[in-house]
Amino acid sequence: MFKRLLILLATVFVVIGVATPVLALPPGPVGGLSASVDGTSITVTWTAPTDDGGSPVLNYTVVLNGPSGESTTVTNTAVTFTNLDPGDYTATVTPNNNDGPGQASTSNQVTVQPPVSVPSAPQNVSASVSGQSVTVSWDPPASNGGSAILDYT
Repeated sequence: MFKRLLILLATVFVVIGVATPVLALPPGPVGGLSASVDGTSITVTWTAPTDDGGSPVLNYTVVLNGPSGESTTVTNTAVTFTNLDPGDYTATVTPNNNDGPGQASTSNQVTVQPPVSVPSAPQNVSASVSGQSVTVSWDPPASNGGSAILDYT
């Protein structure tokens, strides 16, 4: 009788276990999220969540927060945004699975600097001689190249 009851209980447990669906959840946050700047480009990298919620991560939504705000969806764990306007940026990465978006994570802040080039030549250059001295004068260049001119040589 005891063995029969035990077998009956085990059978009921197995049947209940098979009939009970396993629910997946949205994934947890990504790991190792980092943003880096190179000129007017920002590269965002991360690692997959340690908890996928019971369903594989399908893709990641990446939002670039800043003056040139953009967003994209990728399947890998890195993305580069190019030709960005100068300013401060962060990136928000959200993993997605069949059960919806997971927890969003925000990167460190990075700054895109305006491009700097060589200044144009000084304007209205003139020289005058007085005895053994020469005086040279000029007006500032039309373009400073994106950075203050500190001195002339």
